[in-house]
This record gives sequence, structure tokens and C-alpha cells, in this order.
Amino acid sequence: MAAGDDTGGRASGLEALAAPSADIPLPGAPPAGPPAPGPSARAAAVSVPKSALDQAVALHRAGKHEEAAAAYDAILLAAPMEARVWVNQGVVLRALGRLEAAAACYRRALALEPGNAGIHSNLGNVLRQLERFDEAIECQKRALALDPSNHAAEYNLALALRDLGRLGEALGYFDRCIAGGHARPEVLVEHAATLLTAGDYARGFDQFEARLKLADAASTGSDAPVWDGAPLDGKSILVQAEAGTRDTLTFLRYLPALAARGARVMVSAPAAAAKLIAALPGVGMVVPAGRKAPATDLRVPLNSLPCLFATQLDSVPQDVPYLALPRGRAVRQWIAPPPAGGRKVGIVWSDRGVRDRAARACPLAFFLRLAGIAGLTFYRLQTGAAAAERDHEGARALVRDIEGEFADLADAAEAILELDLVIGVDSAALVLAGALGRPGMVLLPVGADWRWGAAGERSPWFPTLRLFRQASPGDWADVFARVGAALGDRPTPTVLPPASPPVASPATRPAAKPIPAKPPAAPRQPASAASVVPPPTPPKPASGPAIAAPAGPRQAVRSFLHEHVAPGDILAEVGGDGFALGAALRHAGRVRVLAFGLDGQELAALGEKADRAGIAAAVETLRAGLGARTSPAHATAAPRTTLDAVLRDRADLTGRIFLCLSAGERAAEIVAGAMDLLAKGRIAAMLWRADASDPADAARQTGLLDDLARLGFGHYRLPDDDLGGKLLPYVALHEPATVFSLARGFERRAGYVGAPRDGMPLLEGKRFAALDPAQRRARTAALALKRGTDAARWADPASLGDGAEHRASFAGPHLVPAGAGNPGVLDLGAGLMRLARHLPPAARYVPADLALRSADTLLVDLNQGEFPAGSFDAVAMLDVLEFVHDAPGLLQRARAASPRLVLTYRLSDGADHGARAEAGWFNAFTRSVLESHLAIAGWVVGAHHRSGPYDLFVCDAADPGA
Repeated sequence: MAAGDDTGGRASGLEALAAPSADIPLPGAPPAGPPAPGPSARAAAVSVPKSALDQAVALHRAGKHEEAAAAYDAILLAAPMEARVWVNQGVVLRALGRLEAAAACYRRALALEPGNAGIHSNLGNVLRQLERFDEAIECQKRALALDPSNHAAEYNLALALRDLGRLGEALGYFDRCIAGGHARPEVLVEHAATLLTAGDYARGFDQFEARLKLADAASTGSDAPVWDGAPLDGKSILVQAEAGTRDTLTFLRYLPALAARGARVMVSAPAAAAKLIAALPGVGMVVPAGRKAPATDLRVPLNSLPCLFATQLDSVPQDVPYLALPRGRAVRQWIAPPPAGGRKVGIVWSDRGVRDRAARACPLAFFLRLAGIAGLTFYRLQTGAAAAERDHEGARALVRDIEGEFADLADAAEAILELDLVIGVDSAALVLAGALGRPGMVLLPVGADWRWGAAGERSPWFPTLRLFRQASPGDWADVFARVGAALGDRPTPTVLPPASPPVASPATRPAAKPIPAKPPAAPRQPASAASVVPPPTPPKPASGPAIAAPAGPRQAVRSFLHEHVAPGDILAEVGGDGFALGAALRHAGRVRVLAFGLDGQELAALGEKADRAGIAAAVETLRAGLGARTSPAHATAAPRTTLDAVLRDRADLTGRIFLCLSAGERAAEIVAGAMDLLAKGRIAAMLWRADASDPADAARQTGLLDDLARLGFGHYRLPDDDLGGKLLPYVALHEPATVFSLARGFERRAGYVGAPRDGMPLLEGKRFAALDPAQRRARTAALALKRGTDAARWADPASLGDGAEHRASFAGPHLVPAGAGNPGVLDLGAGLMRLARHLPPAARYVPADLALRSADTLLVDLNQGEFPAGSFDAVAMLDVLEFVHDAPGLLQRARAASPRLVLTYRLSDGADHGARAEAGWFNAFTRSVLESHLAIAGWVVGAHHRSGPYDLFVCDAADPGA
């Protein structure tokens, strides 16, 4: 579900346009009338070639606005005194959303023709869209003073007055416009919306029927007569949803009442809403919009039902909640539990998406003001282009993602039901929350949409939603001050008891295993061994044959199994990696192993190893091709089977299953043969090799990732399979990697011990530097989309060595203040740890990185909002900030941990985004922007130096005692 809607936004207003001749207006516009005498009118025939203007207007008529704008520009460069061309350029630029430029064009036209009422009215429309309502009203009044019969200006003035909440005056101008013979459908529809806002539902819903005559009204696709409110006993009726998600969700409440009148109800609606509609009582069938519906006795537009049911302000159907999830739906978890409990709050900050929507958008920065309220964790319900604002603000850790993407409104409803509260602008997401009976706070502009009324904190349509209205246009600060007070001083609003049908609530869902809360930060003190979270240590073996450390290639992968596999578990392995045998040895045969393979000699050798180790009874070798029986057969001389079939009747094999696959290209086929086990939650983890160098393999692996994600699995990888380190969220980058697909609730360790060979990890695939520019840009884009870290790149010493010594020698002298006795220095993104050479001997050097390069390395993924626990005398960020998605958040976390920060950063000139993407960088801060982020985080820049490509900033805490 997009947070945006496609109708119901602020009306555009009517525009006067010029054309090659006065009697050929552009489509959809009222005749502008002959232009007032002026320089342009007198010189038009001479200064503008008719063919050029004809071509520009033809592009304009065809909706090719970018091309039309270029054509008008060419004319205006040659003939800048042409008012009519400035007018048309203003209309095109407004359609493109370039409002200030459109206003400038109209002002230029007015300088040439100050007496033209139509241009004054056009300028007023743009100013209204810019929310400069007082100026907009003055423009429309000026237009009417110049031409009292300009009914378009009356209509435009009515819209501006309504946006200011001056409903009485607005209705007066609507009446004048309509009485003057300007009763166009769009005028009548906006008049209806104003009547509804004022509470006049009888006239408002009656007038609202004019929408069916709009030029863009959808075809009915049915020859059945329209229902007029007559008795329905036994008759079939097709209810046709119209454009506008908010209106559709609002008016679905009438369908059970329609069925209660004896009708057999069929609904034509967008596929995104089909599942929710089908769950409504009395709905017999839902036909996706665009498909031909079966013949019915009658039809009715959905948005006509309030009129046909004679709805009044005091008779709005309030059986809330009236929407529910489909019965029998497999419930998945969308909202990860908050790290420290408290309320889960979904937020939506923009419903823009079509022209004239400024009033239904609010800067995300205002929502971030609520982050200091204890007990709240924010989740992003925002979708569409506006969702990028969160990452632009560096707020990924403050506003968490939900677990997956919505395929339809039923998915969105399921996620909203998991939340404790939804806060946002007037949008489909808030309307859906109201229809589900969930608590919510709706942030409204002056002149809000009709369904919220003109005043008050509640709407009869959605009684569980509390309304917060602007006191003056654009004043979101006051709105959020009241929201903050409500959140801090009052409990979450009470949910109304469910009406029929019952709505699934979080309390009725299977409980997800909670994620353990992180321990509270230690009190501020100088860094010491006790104040730092230690790195992982090699696991100690249980009784049985002693194994000092995992043995064999890909040692960090083996370490994962040694950490997590427990007695009673089952290890199912396909291929000859030998992971399973090592885990079985560690537990002295108390872990069962099922080894599948086609090579009889290999399987026999594995059995001999198990026999020599004294665990032969725990190891079962099966010469078989493992996979779904319905999948394409692979050439094999051995029988084929499935994991489901092998374990279906094995009462001795009932534990958790760890599935280890070396054949990544067959992983999807093997998983397809384990769907029963997956559905029962038996498979705890699946380790498989991804290498999507072949397009067919890439498609299969993408399908496997998606299928497992739908089953609740998360996907991770190590920086390197030998080196060890943190498990990081997996991003498909078309390179070899072991993917750890882990079931929901699986608790990962802080890190996993590897054994790099002489300090150099075993790398596979192309190094970053060997990729061509297009491949590097694509890699950056893929990581930016998933907010991931380029794990393999930072495990590669070749990626770390470039400039490392230069940065370390540049920054080292600034980290330890003069006179500091025994300072602790945290090196974030330590890499090759060159900084340690450039610190005073007494300094305690604390490296932090993704990969476990030394025994004392703190493992941390800065792109997951992590930060080493403890306090430090100084923090170094050398060539790090460029690679962090939430750079402002990292600066704030560093300030909480230390009074001094030294960072190097390669500043942007504002026009180097392509080159920065090729370098793998996720942000592009100019010096002023970076210093602004530092100041917001509580840092004062004490010194700035430049050396080579690096700018070095030495920062101290603005308030050291904070």
C-alpha cells in the first residue's frame, strides 16, 4: 500500500491559458478571452512564428510537459515580450511541480499585461498551492475587480478561502460561480466537499454525485441500471469502487448494510483491496478492477452509497472496526519488537504523489522531535518517493523499517494491527488504521479534508483517531507540541471493542520470540578493559573428543554451527563441506547428522571418519538426490527424495534442523521439498552458497530469498567465511557468499571466530577495484536500497590499504588532548589498525570493525545503528562516514560515548554524486552540511585541516558534562 492517494487532494483551480489564436484554448480550460491590450498583443504577429507556437501548444495539449516547456523557452528567448507564451509556460511549469518558476512566469506576464484578469487568477492558484493563502486571495480578488464576470476566479477564490477554513465565505463564492452558469462538474464536486466539511451532509452528498460527470471518471463497464435506493430483496448488485484509496476505505462500511437489505453483493475494486473487501460480511465476490464482472441486476458506484443511505452527520455508520483480515490467513510478523519494550508507533509524513498536495505532507524532522519521549519506537509506514526523506535525514535507527514490503492493503492492515499507535498526515494509511479500529493521531492542515470536519478532535467516521489541527497555515510546530504533550502525558488511546466482523489483534497472534534488550550503557568513565564488550572467544567443546577450534576451510561458518547447534538438533548436509561432522564431534554424537550425496565413495569416507571418531551411530549417510519431486530432475544415478519425506515418519528425529547446502544452484529445489518442515517451524537455520554470476542462478536465488522471507526468515552473511566477524544483513551483489537464512527469533551472537591465513582472508570473486564503473555504481545502489554494508569489500585488505597510513598519521596527533594521562581511543572502522602506530604509548587503543582482525576487536556494524558499549576519551572515524547510511545518527552516538571526535571525510562539491557512487559512498556532504550535522549532534568543530583528498575535523563536545 502506498501512503499516497490518487484523489481527494487540494483542487487545482481553473486556469486561463493563451493559444495561437484566441478561439483555440488548451483542452480543459475555459476560454481565456482576448488578451488586454499590451506590448505582446500588438507585436504577436511579428515576433512569434505561428508554426513554433503551434508546435509548442501541440506538445502542451499532448501532455508532453517537459518538451512543451523547452519549446516555450525557445520562443521566449527570441521573443521575451510575449505575455501569452509566459502564461502557457507558467501553466506547464505548474503541472511539472515547479511552482516558484511558474509564479515567476505569471509575474513576468503581468508586467506585460497588468490588466489581464486571467493571469492574476493563475498566479493566485500557484500561490495557493505554495500555501501563501493571503496573497492567493488578493490575486483572485484583483482578478474579479478587473473582470467581475470571471467565474473561474470566483471558483479559485472559493478554494483559497476554504483552505483557510473560512467556509462561509467560500460557500458564498461557490454559489456565485454556480449561479453565474459556471456549474462545471469539478466546481460542483469541490462545492460538495465544502458543504460536507461544514456538516451539510444532505446537500453535500447529493452534490457529490457530480463527480460521475468528470472528464476522468472511470467507465462503468456494466450495462446494468444504477440502483436508486429501491428495495433489493434477492437482487444482485455490482458495487463499483472508484478512484481514491481513502474514499474507498471510508465507504466500504456500507457494504454489510447493502447485503442486509437482501442484495447479493459483488464488488469491482482494485486488486490491492480485494482481500480486505472479500472479508466483509455479505460480500459474495470481488472482481479485480479492469476485469469484466458477471452480469448483475443492478450496479452502484461505491461513493454514492452515503447519499443513497441518506447519511447525516449524526447517522454515519460507526461499527468500527469494520475491516478485518481474511479468515484463515497465515499471519506473519511485520513489526520487530522494540529493543527495550514500550509502544510501537507507525508514522506517515507525506501523502504527496499528485499535484497540489502540499497540505498533506509534513517534514519528517517534526516527527523526530518526538524521539525523546520515553517508551516509543518508531516504524516507517511511509512509502513512495517521500520514504527517502528518512535516510536523507540520517534517521534510519530512529525510524525503523518494517519486515518486508506490502503487496496489498491486507499486508498493510496486518502490519498496522501489530502497532500500538499510528501517527501521520491525512493519508490512506491513517484511514486504514481508523477502519481497523486502531488508535491513531491525524495531523491536519488548516482547511482539512471533508471527512475530518471543520473543528474538533474526533470525526464521526473514525472515532479511534484523534485529530490535531494546525492553528495557522503551515504551523506544524504547534501541532507537534500538542502531540508530544499527548504522548508524554496520556496513555495510548483506547481501542474500541471490535464490532462484527472481529478483527485479529496482536493479542491473538502467535507470540514471536522477543529480541533480548541490549544492556544499558555503562556510566561514563575512562575507557578500560572492563568498559568494553569483549570480542567472541572460541567455543569450548563439550565432553567427548576435544576440538580446540573449528577445523577446515570457511572456518567462521563452522564456528557459527559450533556456537548454535545443541544436543538433540539435526544437521542435514548436502555436499562435501563436512560442516555437520565437526558439529557432531563437538557434541560427542548427541547431534544427529543426515548426509545426502550422489558420490558413494565420498559418503563412505564420511562414514569411516564418523566410525573412527566413535560417533557412527549419530551419522546417517543417504545416497540420494535431495530436492522437490516436482522440480526439474537433475541427472543422477541415485534415487531422489525430499527432506519432508525422509523425516516424516522418523520419531527419533524430532529436534531443530540446521540445513547446510554447498550446492547453491539447487537450494531452491531442496527448500521446495521441505515445505512441511518449514511450515511446522522445524528448520532453525539454512546455510547455502550464493553465486549469482549466471542470470538463471540469480533469478532462482532471488526467488529463494523472497520465499524464505515470506516464511519469516532473515538473511545474513559474514564479511568473509574464513576471517570471521559479525553476521550482516545479506544484500545480493552477484558475488560468492555463504547466506545464513535464519528463522524468526534466532538469536545471533555478537560475532563468530575465524582463522585468517597469515592475516589474509580467503577471498572469492572480483575485488572492488577490479569492477568497472557501472558495476560499482550498481553495487552502491543495491546496498543503498537495502541500507547494507559492503561486507566483502571491508574484509579485503586491498580495499583498506589505500590511504590508510596517510589518514592515520594525519589524525593521530589530534586524538589525545595535551596532558591526558592514559586515554582510551576508539577507532571506528579500524581496518588494518594503522592508527595504533600514531598514538602516544600510554594511549589504550580500542579497534572496532566488522571483521575479527585481532583478539581485541569490537565487532560492530555501524549501518545497523550499532555502537560499541562503554565510554572513551576520543573517537576516530577515518574514511568511515562516507560509507554510513545514517551518518547524523552515528555522530550522535559518538557524542554519547566520548567528549572528542576526530574524523576525516572527503567533502562533496554538490555535483559529484556519480563519482561518489562509483567510489561506493552513500552520502555527499558539503562542508556546511557536515558541520551542520556535527552541530546538531552536539559537536563543536575546534579545528579543520586539509591534506590530499581528506578534510580533517577535530571536534569537542559542546557540553562535555552532558
